[in-house]
Amino acid sequence: MFCTMILICLLFLLMYVYLAWNRNYWKNRGVPGPDPKFIWGTFAGSFQQKINQTTEIDELYRQYKHTTPFVGVYSGREPQLLIIDPEMVKSILIKDFKNFEDNQMTTMIDKKTDALLGRNPFFLTGNEWREKRAEITPAFTVSRIRAMYPIVDNVCTRLSEFIRQGPVNADGFEGKELSAKYTTEVVSNCIYGIDSKSFAKERSVLLTMGSSVLDSSSAMMIYFAVVTFFPIVKRYWKKAFVPKKTEDFFIKLTKDSVRMRDAGNNQREDFMNFVLNLRNKKNLSDTDIAAHAITFFIDGFETSSVALCFTMYHLAKNKQIQDKLRNEILKNVGDDGRISFDKFSEMSYLEQVLNEGLRIVPPLGFTTRICKNTIQLTDYKDKKITVEKDTVLLIPYYSIHHDPDIYVNPEKFLPERFDESAGGIKKYRENCTFLSFGDGPRICLGMRFAHLQLKAALAEIVRNFEITLNSKTKEPLVFDPTNILLVNTGGVWLDFKPLKK
Repeated sequence: MFCTMILICLLFLLMYVYLAWNRNYWKNRGVPGPDPKFIWGTFAGSFQQKINQTTEIDELYRQYKHTTPFVGVYSGREPQLLIIDPEMVKSILIKDFKNFEDNQMTTMIDKKTDALLGRNPFFLTGNEWREKRAEITPAFTVSRIRAMYPIVDNVCTRLSEFIRQGPVNADGFEGKELSAKYTTEVVSNCIYGIDSKSFAKERSVLLTMGSSVLDSSSAMMIYFAVVTFFPIVKRYWKKAFVPKKTEDFFIKLTKDSVRMRDAGNNQREDFMNFVLNLRNKKNLSDTDIAAHAITFFIDGFETSSVALCFTMYHLAKNKQIQDKLRNEILKNVGDDGRISFDKFSEMSYLEQVLNEGLRIVPPLGFTTRICKNTIQLTDYKDKKITVEKDTVLLIPYYSIHHDPDIYVNPEKFLPERFDESAGGIKKYRENCTFLSFGDGPRICLGMRFAHLQLKAALAEIVRNFEITLNSKTKEPLVFDPTNILLVNTGGVWLDFKPLKK
Protein backbone atom coordinates (compact mmCIF):
# COMPACT_ATOMS: atom_id res chain seq x y z
CA MET A 1 0.00 0.00 0.00
CA PHE A 2 2.81 2.37 0.96
CA CYS A 3 4.66 1.60 -2.29
CA THR A 4 1.49 2.25 -4.28
CA MET A 5 1.06 5.64 -2.63
CA ILE A 6 4.69 6.51 -3.35
CA LEU A 7 4.22 5.51 -6.99
CA ILE A 8 1.06 7.63 -7.31
CA CYS A 9 2.82 10.61 -5.74
CA LEU A 10 5.75 10.18 -8.14
CA LEU A 11 3.38 10.05 -11.09
CA PHE A 12 1.67 13.26 -9.97
CA LEU A 13 5.06 14.88 -9.42
CA LEU A 14 6.22 13.87 -12.90
CA MET A 15 2.97 15.16 -14.39
CA TYR A 16 3.38 18.46 -12.56
CA VAL A 17 6.98 18.83 -13.72
CA TYR A 18 5.98 18.01 -17.30
CA LEU A 19 3.16 20.55 -17.35
CA ALA A 20 5.10 23.29 -15.58
CA TRP A 21 8.72 22.89 -16.67
CA ASN A 22 8.55 25.37 -19.59
CA ARG A 23 6.27 27.98 -18.02
CA ASN A 24 9.26 30.37 -18.14
CA TYR A 25 10.02 29.61 -21.79
CA TRP A 26 9.29 33.13 -23.04
CA LYS A 27 10.52 34.91 -19.92
CA ASN A 28 13.91 33.22 -20.31
CA ARG A 29 14.06 34.56 -23.86
CA GLY A 30 13.13 38.09 -22.88
CA VAL A 31 9.71 38.01 -24.54
CA PRO A 32 6.97 39.89 -22.64
CA GLY A 33 3.70 38.20 -21.84
CA PRO A 34 1.35 37.21 -19.02
CA ASP A 35 2.29 34.45 -16.59
CA PRO A 36 0.61 31.23 -17.75
CA LYS A 37 -1.90 29.51 -15.51
CA PHE A 38 -1.04 25.97 -14.49
CA ILE A 39 -2.51 23.42 -16.91
CA TRP A 40 -4.45 25.97 -18.99
CA GLY A 41 -1.66 28.33 -20.00
CA THR A 42 -2.71 31.77 -21.24
CA PHE A 43 -6.15 30.86 -22.57
CA ALA A 44 -7.84 29.40 -19.51
CA GLY A 45 -11.22 30.89 -20.41
CA SER A 46 -11.43 29.34 -23.87
CA PHE A 47 -10.04 25.99 -22.68
CA GLN A 48 -12.89 25.86 -20.17
CA GLN A 49 -15.32 27.18 -22.83
CA LYS A 50 -16.18 30.24 -20.74
CA ILE A 51 -14.91 32.83 -23.22
CA ASN A 52 -14.16 32.82 -26.95
CA GLN A 53 -10.42 32.63 -27.65
CA THR A 54 -10.66 35.62 -30.00
CA THR A 55 -11.83 37.72 -27.03
CA GLU A 56 -8.90 36.52 -24.91
CA ILE A 57 -6.46 37.30 -27.72
CA ASP A 58 -7.99 40.75 -28.15
CA GLU A 59 -7.49 41.56 -24.46
CA LEU A 60 -3.79 40.69 -24.78
CA TYR A 61 -3.48 42.68 -28.00
CA ARG A 62 -4.86 45.80 -26.34
CA GLN A 63 -2.71 45.31 -23.25
CA TYR A 64 0.61 44.94 -25.08
CA LYS A 65 0.22 46.72 -28.44
CA HIS A 66 2.12 49.89 -27.49
CA THR A 67 5.05 48.11 -25.87
CA THR A 68 5.96 45.09 -28.00
CA PRO A 69 5.43 43.70 -31.54
CA PHE A 70 4.83 40.21 -30.16
CA VAL A 71 3.62 38.54 -26.96
CA GLY A 72 4.67 35.21 -25.51
CA VAL A 73 1.61 33.07 -24.77
CA TYR A 74 0.88 29.44 -23.95
CA SER A 75 -1.74 27.06 -25.28
CA GLY A 76 -1.76 24.62 -22.39
CA ARG A 77 1.96 24.02 -21.95
CA GLU A 78 2.87 24.84 -25.57
CA PRO A 79 4.66 28.19 -26.08
CA GLN A 80 3.13 30.26 -28.89
CA LEU A 81 3.79 33.77 -30.15
CA LEU A 82 1.00 36.32 -30.61
CA ILE A 83 1.99 38.74 -33.39
CA ILE A 84 0.81 42.33 -32.87
CA ASP A 85 2.82 44.47 -35.30
CA PRO A 86 1.11 44.75 -38.75
CA GLU A 87 4.47 44.86 -40.56
CA MET A 88 5.43 41.60 -38.89
CA VAL A 89 2.05 40.14 -39.85
CA LYS A 90 2.72 41.18 -43.44
CA SER A 91 6.12 39.48 -43.38
CA ILE A 92 4.63 36.25 -42.05
CA LEU A 93 1.67 36.10 -44.44
CA ILE A 94 3.32 37.51 -47.57
CA LYS A 95 7.00 38.54 -47.66
CA ASP A 96 8.46 35.53 -45.81
CA PHE A 97 5.58 33.20 -46.62
CA LYS A 98 7.84 30.22 -47.46
CA ASN A 99 8.90 30.01 -43.83
CA PHE A 100 5.31 30.24 -42.54
CA GLU A 101 3.21 28.49 -45.19
CA ASP A 102 1.54 25.93 -42.91
CA ASN A 103 -1.15 26.48 -40.28
CA GLN A 104 -1.67 24.59 -37.04
CA MET A 105 -4.53 22.49 -38.44
CA THR A 106 -2.20 20.95 -41.05
CA THR A 107 -0.47 19.07 -38.22
CA MET A 108 -3.70 17.42 -37.06
CA ILE A 109 -5.31 16.17 -40.27
CA ASP A 110 -4.32 13.53 -42.81
CA LYS A 111 -5.99 11.65 -45.65
CA LYS A 112 -6.21 8.33 -43.82
CA THR A 113 -8.46 9.57 -41.04
CA ASP A 114 -10.08 12.50 -42.89
CA ALA A 115 -10.73 11.55 -46.50
CA LEU A 116 -12.39 14.89 -47.28
CA LEU A 117 -10.60 17.49 -45.15
CA GLY A 118 -7.31 15.69 -45.75
CA ARG A 119 -7.57 16.74 -49.40
CA ASN A 120 -8.70 20.32 -48.71
CA PRO A 121 -6.01 22.89 -49.64
CA PHE A 122 -6.49 24.66 -46.30
CA PHE A 123 -5.24 21.57 -44.46
CA LEU A 124 -2.48 20.54 -46.88
CA THR A 125 1.22 21.39 -46.76
CA GLY A 126 4.13 21.91 -49.14
CA ASN A 127 3.90 20.81 -52.76
CA GLU A 128 0.65 18.94 -52.15
CA TRP A 129 -0.96 22.20 -51.01
CA ARG A 130 0.36 24.02 -54.09
CA GLU A 131 -0.90 21.33 -56.47
CA LYS A 132 -4.40 21.13 -54.97
CA ARG A 133 -4.75 24.89 -54.78
CA ALA A 134 -3.61 25.22 -58.39
CA GLU A 135 -6.19 22.62 -59.42
CA ILE A 136 -9.11 24.42 -57.86
CA THR A 137 -8.15 28.08 -58.36
CA PRO A 138 -9.55 28.31 -61.95
CA ALA A 139 -13.00 27.48 -60.54
CA PHE A 140 -13.17 30.97 -59.05
CA THR A 141 -12.40 33.13 -62.08
CA VAL A 142 -14.73 36.05 -62.82
CA SER A 143 -16.11 34.28 -65.91
CA ARG A 144 -17.04 31.14 -63.95
CA ILE A 145 -18.59 33.16 -61.13
CA ARG A 146 -20.57 35.12 -63.72
CA ALA A 147 -21.83 31.83 -65.16
CA MET A 148 -23.10 30.80 -61.71
CA TYR A 149 -24.82 34.11 -61.00
CA PRO A 150 -28.25 33.08 -62.40
CA ILE A 151 -28.26 30.27 -59.82
CA VAL A 152 -27.45 32.73 -57.02
CA ASP A 153 -30.09 35.19 -58.25
CA ASN A 154 -32.75 32.48 -58.28
CA VAL A 155 -31.94 31.59 -54.68
CA CYS A 156 -32.20 35.28 -53.75
CA THR A 157 -35.76 35.38 -55.11
CA ARG A 158 -36.67 32.38 -52.98
CA LEU A 159 -35.00 33.99 -49.96
CA SER A 160 -37.33 37.00 -50.30
CA GLU A 161 -40.35 34.72 -50.60
CA PHE A 162 -39.27 32.84 -47.47
CA ILE A 163 -38.89 36.04 -45.45
CA ARG A 164 -42.29 37.32 -46.63
CA GLN A 165 -43.93 34.19 -45.25
CA GLY A 166 -42.70 35.26 -41.81
CA PRO A 167 -40.77 33.36 -39.13
CA VAL A 168 -42.07 29.98 -38.01
CA ASN A 169 -42.36 31.06 -34.36
CA ALA A 170 -43.71 34.54 -35.25
CA ASP A 171 -41.02 36.06 -33.06
CA GLY A 172 -38.29 37.21 -35.42
CA PHE A 173 -35.71 35.49 -37.59
CA GLU A 174 -32.43 34.33 -36.11
CA GLY A 175 -29.89 35.98 -38.43
CA LYS A 176 -27.25 33.25 -38.50
CA GLU A 177 -29.81 30.52 -39.19
CA LEU A 178 -31.50 32.59 -41.91
CA SER A 179 -28.13 33.34 -43.48
CA ALA A 180 -27.14 29.67 -43.32
CA LYS A 181 -30.36 28.69 -45.10
CA TYR A 182 -29.43 31.07 -47.91
CA THR A 183 -25.78 30.05 -48.22
CA THR A 184 -26.67 26.35 -48.02
CA GLU A 185 -29.17 26.76 -50.85
CA VAL A 186 -26.64 28.67 -52.97
CA VAL A 187 -23.76 26.22 -52.56
CA SER A 188 -25.93 23.11 -52.89
CA ASN A 189 -27.24 24.42 -56.20
CA CYS A 190 -23.81 25.55 -57.44
CA ILE A 191 -22.05 22.34 -56.40
CA TYR A 192 -24.52 19.50 -56.57
CA GLY A 193 -27.21 20.98 -58.79
CA ILE A 194 -29.91 20.22 -56.22
CA ASP A 195 -32.48 22.10 -54.18
CA SER A 196 -31.44 21.53 -50.56
CA LYS A 197 -34.92 22.52 -49.32
CA SER A 198 -33.28 24.95 -46.91
CA PHE A 199 -36.26 27.31 -47.11
CA ALA A 200 -38.68 24.63 -45.92
CA LYS A 201 -40.14 25.02 -42.43
CA GLU A 202 -38.24 21.98 -41.19
CA ARG A 203 -34.44 22.28 -41.06
CA SER A 204 -33.03 20.59 -44.16
CA VAL A 205 -30.78 17.54 -43.97
CA LEU A 206 -28.06 19.30 -45.99
CA LEU A 207 -28.08 22.31 -43.65
CA THR A 208 -27.79 20.01 -40.64
CA MET A 209 -25.00 17.99 -42.23
CA GLY A 210 -23.20 21.13 -43.35
CA SER A 211 -23.24 22.43 -39.78
CA SER A 212 -21.59 19.20 -38.60
CA VAL A 213 -18.71 19.18 -41.10
CA LEU A 214 -16.32 20.02 -38.27
CA ASP A 215 -16.93 17.74 -35.29
CA SER A 216 -17.47 19.72 -32.07
CA SER A 217 -18.44 16.75 -29.90
CA SER A 218 -17.10 16.15 -26.41
CA ALA A 219 -14.80 13.45 -27.82
CA MET A 220 -13.24 15.98 -30.19
CA MET A 221 -12.79 18.49 -27.38
CA ILE A 222 -10.99 15.81 -25.35
CA TYR A 223 -8.76 15.08 -28.36
CA PHE A 224 -7.86 18.76 -28.67
CA ALA A 225 -7.01 18.88 -24.97
CA VAL A 226 -4.83 15.76 -25.16
CA VAL A 227 -2.81 16.92 -28.19
CA THR A 228 -2.43 20.37 -26.63
CA PHE A 229 -0.87 19.02 -23.46
CA PHE A 230 0.95 16.15 -25.19
CA PRO A 231 1.81 17.36 -28.73
CA ILE A 232 3.71 14.17 -29.56
CA VAL A 233 0.37 12.33 -29.52
CA LYS A 234 -0.49 13.99 -32.87
CA ARG A 235 2.14 11.86 -34.59
CA TYR A 236 0.50 8.61 -33.58
CA TRP A 237 -3.18 9.43 -33.04
CA LYS A 238 -5.11 11.20 -35.76
CA LYS A 239 -8.80 11.67 -35.05
CA ALA A 240 -11.24 12.40 -37.85
CA PHE A 241 -12.53 15.97 -37.73
CA VAL A 242 -15.45 15.16 -40.02
CA PRO A 243 -17.87 12.70 -38.36
CA LYS A 244 -18.15 9.43 -40.34
CA LYS A 245 -21.88 9.93 -40.87
CA THR A 246 -21.27 13.38 -42.35
CA GLU A 247 -18.40 12.16 -44.54
CA ASP A 248 -20.51 9.29 -45.93
CA PHE A 249 -23.38 11.70 -46.61
CA PHE A 250 -21.27 14.09 -48.68
CA ILE A 251 -19.49 11.31 -50.59
CA LYS A 252 -22.86 9.76 -51.52
CA LEU A 253 -24.25 13.18 -52.45
CA THR A 254 -21.27 13.76 -54.73
CA LYS A 255 -21.55 10.32 -56.35
CA ASP A 256 -25.25 10.89 -57.04
CA SER A 257 -24.51 14.28 -58.59
CA VAL A 258 -21.71 12.84 -60.75
CA ARG A 259 -23.92 9.97 -61.88
CA MET A 260 -26.64 12.42 -62.89
CA ARG A 261 -24.18 14.59 -64.85
CA ASP A 262 -22.61 11.59 -66.57
CA ALA A 263 -26.07 10.47 -67.63
CA GLY A 264 -26.50 13.80 -69.42
CA ASN A 265 -28.90 15.33 -66.92
CA ASN A 266 -28.55 18.79 -65.38
CA GLN A 267 -25.66 20.02 -67.55
CA ARG A 268 -24.76 23.59 -66.63
CA GLU A 269 -21.81 25.86 -65.91
CA ASP A 270 -21.34 25.40 -62.17
CA PHE A 271 -18.70 24.14 -59.77
CA MET A 272 -19.45 20.46 -60.32
CA ASN A 273 -19.09 20.93 -64.06
CA PHE A 274 -15.62 22.37 -63.45
CA VAL A 275 -14.62 19.46 -61.18
CA LEU A 276 -15.83 16.87 -63.68
CA ASN A 277 -13.75 18.48 -66.41
CA LEU A 278 -10.85 18.33 -63.98
CA ARG A 279 -11.59 14.64 -63.34
CA ASN A 280 -11.16 13.84 -67.01
CA LYS A 281 -7.78 15.62 -67.09
CA LYS A 282 -6.40 14.48 -63.72
CA ASN A 283 -8.11 11.10 -63.31
CA LEU A 284 -9.69 12.12 -59.99
CA SER A 285 -11.33 9.51 -57.77
CA ASP A 286 -14.83 9.87 -56.33
CA THR A 287 -13.24 10.84 -53.01
CA ASP A 288 -11.11 13.51 -54.71
CA ILE A 289 -14.24 14.95 -56.34
CA ALA A 290 -16.11 14.89 -53.03
CA ALA A 291 -13.16 16.63 -51.34
CA HIS A 292 -13.15 19.42 -53.94
CA ALA A 293 -16.91 19.77 -53.48
CA ILE A 294 -16.63 20.00 -49.70
CA THR A 295 -13.88 22.62 -50.09
CA PHE A 296 -16.30 24.81 -52.04
CA PHE A 297 -19.07 24.00 -49.55
CA ILE A 298 -16.99 25.07 -46.53
CA ASP A 299 -15.82 28.26 -48.27
CA GLY A 300 -19.34 29.23 -49.31
CA PHE A 301 -21.51 28.04 -46.44
CA GLU A 302 -20.43 28.67 -42.85
CA THR A 303 -18.14 31.71 -42.98
CA SER A 304 -20.37 33.52 -45.48
CA SER A 305 -23.41 32.98 -43.27
CA VAL A 306 -21.54 34.60 -40.36
CA ALA A 307 -20.62 37.60 -42.53
CA LEU A 308 -24.18 38.04 -43.83
CA CYS A 309 -25.67 37.75 -40.34
CA PHE A 310 -23.51 40.44 -38.76
CA THR A 311 -23.76 42.80 -41.73
CA MET A 312 -27.57 42.64 -41.43
CA TYR A 313 -27.23 43.23 -37.69
CA HIS A 314 -25.28 46.44 -38.24
CA LEU A 315 -27.65 47.61 -40.95
CA ALA A 316 -30.50 47.07 -38.49
CA LYS A 317 -28.63 49.23 -35.97
CA ASN A 318 -27.89 51.98 -38.50
CA LYS A 319 -31.04 53.06 -40.35
CA GLN A 320 -29.35 55.92 -42.23
CA ILE A 321 -26.76 53.57 -43.68
CA GLN A 322 -29.47 51.07 -44.57
CA ASP A 323 -31.52 53.77 -46.33
CA LYS A 324 -28.50 55.04 -48.25
CA LEU A 325 -27.66 51.52 -49.36
CA ARG A 326 -31.26 50.91 -50.43
CA ASN A 327 -31.24 54.03 -52.61
CA GLU A 328 -28.13 52.83 -54.44
CA ILE A 329 -29.55 49.34 -54.93
CA LEU A 330 -32.90 50.55 -56.29
CA LYS A 331 -31.11 52.67 -58.90
CA ASN A 332 -29.48 49.52 -60.25
CA VAL A 333 -32.56 47.31 -60.56
CA GLY A 334 -33.27 46.42 -64.20
CA ASP A 335 -36.56 46.62 -66.11
CA ASP A 336 -37.10 42.94 -65.32
CA GLY A 337 -37.01 43.68 -61.60
CA ARG A 338 -33.65 41.96 -61.11
CA ILE A 339 -30.05 43.11 -60.74
CA SER A 340 -27.60 41.99 -63.42
CA PHE A 341 -24.17 40.58 -62.58
CA ASP A 342 -22.32 43.61 -63.95
CA LYS A 343 -24.32 46.03 -61.79
CA PHE A 344 -22.70 44.72 -58.63
CA SER A 345 -19.33 46.13 -59.68
CA GLU A 346 -20.99 49.55 -60.10
CA MET A 347 -22.51 49.68 -56.59
CA SER A 348 -19.66 51.24 -54.64
CA TYR A 349 -21.62 51.78 -51.43
CA LEU A 350 -22.71 48.13 -51.35
CA GLU A 351 -19.02 47.23 -51.61
CA GLN A 352 -18.21 49.57 -48.73
CA VAL A 353 -21.01 48.17 -46.55
CA LEU A 354 -19.88 44.60 -47.18
CA ASN A 355 -16.24 45.39 -46.45
CA GLU A 356 -17.20 47.15 -43.22
CA GLY A 357 -19.32 44.16 -42.21
CA LEU A 358 -16.37 41.85 -42.85
CA ARG A 359 -14.05 44.17 -40.94
CA ILE A 360 -16.10 44.64 -37.82
CA VAL A 361 -16.79 40.90 -37.43
CA PRO A 362 -14.45 38.75 -39.54
CA PRO A 363 -15.82 35.18 -39.63
CA LEU A 364 -12.55 33.89 -38.14
CA GLY A 365 -11.10 35.95 -35.32
CA PHE A 366 -7.53 34.75 -35.81
CA THR A 367 -5.39 32.30 -37.72
CA THR A 368 -2.17 30.39 -37.05
CA ARG A 369 1.13 29.88 -38.83
CA ILE A 370 3.95 27.45 -38.05
CA CYS A 371 7.57 28.58 -38.20
CA LYS A 372 9.37 26.11 -40.51
CA ASN A 373 12.90 27.19 -39.57
CA THR A 374 14.43 28.81 -36.51
CA ILE A 375 14.47 32.59 -37.04
CA GLN A 376 15.15 35.81 -35.20
CA LEU A 377 12.64 38.62 -34.68
CA THR A 378 13.43 42.15 -33.50
CA ASP A 379 11.37 44.01 -30.91
CA TYR A 380 10.74 47.77 -30.69
CA LYS A 381 14.03 48.25 -28.80
CA ASP A 382 16.03 46.46 -31.53
CA LYS A 383 16.49 43.46 -29.28
CA LYS A 384 16.59 40.16 -31.18
CA ILE A 385 14.72 37.11 -29.93
CA THR A 386 14.93 33.58 -31.28
CA VAL A 387 11.80 31.82 -32.52
CA GLU A 388 12.44 28.12 -32.76
CA LYS A 389 11.34 25.80 -35.55
CA ASP A 390 7.73 24.51 -35.20
CA THR A 391 6.65 27.43 -32.99
CA VAL A 392 2.99 28.35 -33.58
CA LEU A 393 2.34 32.02 -34.36
CA LEU A 394 -1.09 33.62 -33.78
CA ILE A 395 -2.32 36.28 -36.25
CA PRO A 396 -5.15 38.28 -34.58
CA TYR A 397 -7.50 39.28 -37.42
CA TYR A 398 -10.22 40.66 -35.14
CA SER A 399 -7.83 42.70 -33.01
CA ILE A 400 -6.15 44.31 -36.02
CA HIS A 401 -9.60 45.19 -37.39
CA HIS A 402 -10.46 46.87 -34.08
CA ASP A 403 -7.20 48.74 -33.57
CA PRO A 404 -7.97 52.50 -33.27
CA ASP A 405 -4.50 53.31 -34.63
CA ILE A 406 -5.51 51.56 -37.87
CA TYR A 407 -9.27 52.17 -38.04
CA VAL A 408 -10.70 55.39 -36.59
CA ASN A 409 -13.64 54.64 -34.27
CA PRO A 410 -13.25 50.90 -34.88
CA GLU A 411 -16.37 49.92 -32.90
CA LYS A 412 -18.58 52.06 -35.14
CA PHE A 413 -20.08 50.71 -38.36
CA LEU A 414 -18.72 53.24 -40.88
CA PRO A 415 -18.78 51.97 -44.49
CA GLU A 416 -17.40 55.31 -45.72
CA ARG A 417 -13.99 54.40 -44.32
CA PHE A 418 -13.64 52.24 -47.46
CA ASP A 419 -14.63 55.03 -49.87
CA GLU A 420 -12.28 55.23 -52.86
CA SER A 421 -11.69 58.94 -52.23
CA ALA A 422 -10.10 57.96 -48.91
CA GLY A 423 -7.98 55.23 -50.48
CA GLY A 424 -10.64 52.53 -50.41
CA ILE A 425 -9.83 49.06 -49.23
CA LYS A 426 -6.56 49.06 -51.18
CA LYS A 427 -4.58 50.93 -48.53
CA TYR A 428 -5.67 48.46 -45.86
CA ARG A 429 -4.84 45.45 -48.02
CA GLU A 430 -1.41 46.89 -48.87
CA ASN A 431 -0.69 47.29 -45.15
CA CYS A 432 -2.06 43.83 -44.37
CA THR A 433 -4.67 45.30 -42.03
CA PHE A 434 -7.82 43.98 -43.75
CA LEU A 435 -7.74 40.25 -43.12
CA SER A 436 -11.30 38.92 -43.37
CA PHE A 437 -10.17 36.44 -46.03
CA GLY A 438 -6.58 36.17 -44.83
CA ASP A 439 -3.77 37.40 -47.08
CA GLY A 440 -0.83 36.19 -49.11
CA PRO A 441 -0.63 32.90 -51.05
CA ARG A 442 -3.05 31.23 -48.61
CA ILE A 443 -5.74 33.89 -48.98
CA CYS A 444 -9.24 32.35 -49.14
CA LEU A 445 -9.83 30.73 -52.53
CA GLY A 446 -13.54 31.45 -52.51
CA MET A 447 -13.25 35.18 -51.76
CA ARG A 448 -14.72 36.35 -55.10
CA PHE A 449 -17.62 33.94 -54.91
CA ALA A 450 -18.27 34.87 -51.28
CA HIS A 451 -18.41 38.54 -52.28
CA LEU A 452 -20.96 37.78 -54.98
CA GLN A 453 -23.33 35.72 -52.86
CA LEU A 454 -23.12 38.22 -49.99
CA LYS A 455 -23.74 41.24 -52.22
CA ALA A 456 -26.62 39.47 -53.96
CA ALA A 457 -28.28 38.58 -50.65
CA LEU A 458 -27.83 42.06 -49.18
CA ALA A 459 -29.20 43.70 -52.32
CA GLU A 460 -32.21 41.37 -52.34
CA ILE A 461 -33.04 41.85 -48.68
CA VAL A 462 -32.40 45.60 -48.36
CA ARG A 463 -34.44 46.56 -51.44
CA ASN A 464 -37.41 44.47 -50.31
CA PHE A 465 -37.37 44.84 -46.52
CA GLU A 466 -36.54 47.23 -43.73
CA ILE A 467 -34.28 45.36 -41.30
CA THR A 468 -34.73 46.10 -37.60
CA LEU A 469 -33.32 44.56 -34.45
CA ASN A 470 -35.56 42.15 -32.56
CA SER A 471 -35.67 42.54 -28.77
CA LYS A 472 -34.52 38.92 -28.37
CA THR A 473 -31.00 39.94 -29.42
CA LYS A 474 -28.87 40.26 -26.30
CA GLU A 475 -26.48 43.22 -26.30
CA PRO A 476 -23.63 43.82 -26.07
CA LEU A 477 -22.76 40.92 -28.34
CA VAL A 478 -20.74 38.12 -26.75
CA PHE A 479 -18.99 35.63 -29.01
CA ASP A 480 -19.95 32.01 -28.38
CA PRO A 481 -17.06 30.37 -26.44
CA THR A 482 -17.86 26.93 -27.92
CA ASN A 483 -17.57 28.01 -31.57
CA ILE A 484 -14.37 28.56 -33.56
CA LEU A 485 -16.30 31.05 -35.72
CA LEU A 486 -17.48 34.39 -34.36
CA VAL A 487 -21.18 33.89 -33.65
CA ASN A 488 -23.23 35.63 -30.98
CA THR A 489 -24.26 33.78 -27.85
CA GLY A 490 -28.05 33.59 -27.94
CA GLY A 491 -28.20 34.45 -31.63
CA VAL A 492 -28.80 37.63 -33.63
CA TRP A 493 -32.56 38.15 -33.89
CA LEU A 494 -33.92 40.36 -36.66
CA ASP A 495 -37.26 41.58 -37.99
CA PHE A 496 -38.00 42.26 -41.66
CA LYS A 497 -40.73 44.72 -42.63
CA PRO A 498 -41.82 44.32 -46.29
CA LEU A 499 -41.49 47.53 -48.31
CA LYS A 500 -43.96 48.74 -50.89
CA LYS A 501 -42.73 48.17 -54.42
